[in-house]
Amino acid sequence: MRYIGINGFWNLVEPDSNRKKRLLAKLGRIIQRRNQIAHEGDRLAGRKSKKALRTIDEFVVKEWIQWIEELVHDIDGKADLACHQKTPYGTEEKTITSLDDLKPTKTNG
Repeated sequence: MRYIGINGFWNLVEPDSNRKKRLLAKLGRIIQRRNQIAHEGDRLAGRKSKKALRTIDEFVVKEWIQWIEELVHDIDGKADLACHQKTPYGTEEKTITSLDDLKPTKTNG
């Protein structure tokens, strides 16, 4: 996010440090679980486990999906607000009205 002029991104998303820690911890757990599914075939490691599948709860997955959708919506709104105050890297001064307005800039060389 610094590349597009947004510093302290997670502070924009959640200014309260305790809530931010909880948010990032939950996001980290969801990402870790996603990586287990994507990169380990969702199987337990180790010989004793006989590569058994990990259990997964449909209710928990649906809660994660809803939580991530709400987080993305919140991030999108706050990033748009932050972009109104910044100019994209490598461009002349202008106001950005949305993340959709950001386009790669050509460089000389």
